[in-house]
Amino acid sequence: MNNPTIKRLAEEAKVSVPSNLLVNEWIEHYNHILAQLVIEEIEGYIAECEGDVDYVRFLIDTKLKGGV
Repeated sequence: MNNPTIKRLAEEAKVSVPSNLLVNEWIEHYNHILAQLVIEEIEGYIAECEGDVDYVRFLIDTKLKGGV
């Protein structure tokens, strides 16, 4: 994984999951937390862009997808 934003969010999710869970429970919690963090990241882009949908798409492409 070369995307620094995704790496940061993945690490945040990883340290947020309790360590005393069974593997399948840990994965479920991790996936839920990571999804929440991605949503919060996108909400931040939307707030930053003040309604400019193209700019939101640009930020998602460059910061989350690693494209452009």
